[in-house]
Amino acid sequence: MEGKKNKFIGKYKSLGDPIYISPLSSKTISVLTFKKDKDEITKDIKLREEERENFVATERLKKLSLLLDYYGIDKNKENAWFELTYKLSVDYFLGFQLKELNNSGRKEEWNDFKLLKLYFEVNKKIAEKKSKDLSYSQRSICNSLSQEWGSSGATLNNRYIKAKKSQLVKWASQIMNDDQLEQFLKLTKGAKIPKQ
Repeated sequence: MEGKKNKFIGKYKSLGDPIYISPLSSKTISVLTFKKDKDEITKDIKLREEERENFVATERLKKLSLLLDYYGIDKNKENAWFELTYKLSVDYFLGFQLKELNNSGRKEEWNDFKLLKLYFEVNKKIAEKKSKDLSYSQRSICNSLSQEWGSSGATLNNRYIKAKKSQLVKWASQIMNDDQLEQFLKLTKGAKIPKQ
């Protein structure tokens, strides 16, 4: 089985290479056990295991020093090991990584000013169609506005129906003519009515 390709190069190459050690094979053990009593054999095997552990520890410490350098951390810094732990965690553990939320699904409700603007736009189109004796439907007008508004015709139609029930829309349509309403919409662009 082929291992992963080493992504480290130059002086950091050893960070991507494993530490190779010789196993305590049956041949090694038989050499150690040749003409020795049980206590000597156990002592020799423990000595070999300690040598291997010391070798591995030394190699790992060398690699830790390289890791500090790789991440640009001064090894004499007071919290260098904490910083290294943090950076490794961010790089290798999903729980430390960032992921943008998927904004799919139902969008935020429209505020009353946006509903008023839609109501005004749809009614303006209706008035234009009526003045030219053209046939129209509320739904077809909403469909024609869909690209401009960035919402489907069905969504706009539903919002238009909701707009007709809005207190702001009712108030504005009673006290303002179309020119005043258009001016009002320009002045309040982006404004929001606080929830009560």
